[in-house]
Amino acid sequence: MNKSSLKKCLHILDSLEIHETTIDKLTDSIQDELFLHQVTLSKAQIRQFIIECVECDNIKLLENGYDLSQAITIFSRSRNGSDTEAVSLFESVIRKIENREVLVPLLMKRFKRSDLEKAFVFPVFIDLMLDTNLILKTNSNQLYFNPAYADDYIWILDEVRQDVVCSDCVKAHYTRDLYEHKDLTYRNTDFEMINYRHKDNILKLIPQRGIPTDRDASKELQGFFKDCLFNEFNHRCCICGAKLPYMLIASHIKPFRDCAHVLEAMDQNNGLLLCRNHDFLFDQGYISFDDQGRIKISSEIIDDAEIYNIERNFQLKKKYLSDHRKAFLHYHKSTYFRKE
Repeated sequence: MNKSSLKKCLHILDSLEIHETTIDKLTDSIQDELFLHQVTLSKAQIRQFIIECVECDNIKLLENGYDLSQAITIFSRSRNGSDTEAVSLFESVIRKIENREVLVPLLMKRFKRSDLEKAFVFPVFIDLMLDTNLILKTNSNQLYFNPAYADDYIWILDEVRQDVVCSDCVKAHYTRDLYEHKDLTYRNTDFEMINYRHKDNILKLIPQRGIPTDRDASKELQGFFKDCLFNEFNHRCCICGAKLPYMLIASHIKPFRDCAHVLEAMDQNNGLLLCRNHDFLFDQGYISFDDQGRIKISSEIIDDAEIYNIERNFQLKKKYLSDHRKAFLHYHKSTYFRKE
């Protein structure tokens, strides 16, 4: 299976909306779509790729569908031979703890494909790694991880170990690719970013401060932002659990208009998945959250909290309270929340 065919499979997976799906249903749907694009893969090949994606934690099967990981989604959209392609594939293959235990010791070694095959049981992903700049080959046919990405490996591993939806490293590479050839003007260039854990690395990749004055220039990133939040919050409002897709809003915590850098504007940590009711209340400052995720309700509506389907003791789950999201919530509470 070649890389372009597998990327096409991922594109199709990203675009399909299959409810109550099975691997067999996904296989049939992908094969039908590939036929329309004049790409031929057998059902066995497609099924193997899907199974490897599931076992590598790059496809999450849900009760009413599935989600692709953001890392593998970025890989599918990346240019062949690009840095983004290499680092997003690296994150995709080390998302699972067992895979990290196998691959991390190889980062500073020479090895053979047979050595990799004995330890890493995902042949399709081995082929993908060898078909990018992630793994290189010596004159004697030994393999080694590309040392040009050494800092990226460390950055990604640091974040993946914290169970992030997608590392800032991969998001920054992807964002740079989308913006670097566009002639744009920026505003908010003197605004202050939140204190990202790897802020210096982010600014090294994307030194331009501020956000584009033309918001349409960020449409692709806003789509990615929405996909991240749907994935993280399992397609449900994080307050009331509403799950009708057209009722759900990918809501910025620090509004787009206030963002100090393009990464802030597309960072899922700067977002919550909310139904239209709770999105309006949050956007207008009638509700907010403290640093522990406890809901704060404005005195203007607190007597009617039940009418707005708000539990007064509601608290966001701990898994949603990354340090970065806490920083964005602090900004919202101090800037937009109306008095208690």
